[in-house]
Amino acid sequence: MTLAPEDLAYVRFLIRRDTGVVLDESKSYLIESRLRTRARAENLGTSKTLLQRMRRPDGEDLRHRLVEDILVGETQFFRDRHPFEALASTILPELIELRRDQRRLDLWSAACSTGQEPYSLAMLLQDEFPGLSGWTVRILATDFSQSVLTRAREGTYRDVEIARGLDPALRERHFRREGEGWRLTPQVRNRVQFSKVNLLEAWKGLPRMDLVLLRNVMIYFDAATRASILERIEALLRPGGTLLLGSSETLVGVETALVPTRIGRTMAYRRPV
Repeated sequence: MTLAPEDLAYVRFLIRRDTGVVLDESKSYLIESRLRTRARAENLGTSKTLLQRMRRPDGEDLRHRLVEDILVGETQFFRDRHPFEALASTILPELIELRRDQRRLDLWSAACSTGQEPYSLAMLLQDEFPGLSGWTVRILATDFSQSVLTRAREGTYRDVEIARGLDPALRERHFRREGEGWRLTPQVRNRVQFSKVNLLEAWKGLPRMDLVLLRNVMIYFDAATRASILERIEALLRPGGTLLLGSSETLVGVETALVPTRIGRTMAYRRPV
């Protein structure tokens, strides 16, 4: 059953209010699909009944679960591959040289979903940069959804999730078979710290960063929200720090001191030293 325009508008309002994400009418199919799935999960029968419950004063938990259903997307290990090649060949070696006196790196994977991106970074550091063993290297991974963070902390993935983007050699080196899935070794899991952060709200307790991965997120925000988030990221980056966006995202039209630098197929944005 197709929902009334006012029902779809209500869900889009919730998403924008809580996360800043703007879904236009082309995403109505996604909203309707997630409403049906959530209605079945809650034994409420129809999307209309679910929406009625969500609008009640005690419907906050339902509203939050639906927003998570709609926005928490699929991801994969070493997504797009070329950003990780740029990290290995250029970005991380240059950061290591810049921070050699402090012997510290702070790396942030924002909107990390179920953890594949920060764990990919952790595997890359372990395999390619053994000389960092005496350094303080902190990988912070954040998302607005507590449920996906809980799953990410476990570091356990199904066969289909492992098969997407992960070289079999990396699977054998960094995972162990556990039940019907694969679990990352403690050496990789312990490199990543997960925390709940809504990009619209205050980023309490975040240190200055050397690297920020904010990939395939900005395309869902309006221009004002993008500008606000990028302004805060620029202030958060240490001199020489780098921002990586998704392959379809740019800083065109945004006033920033970050300098675009092409590294192979990857565009990196650096704060001048």
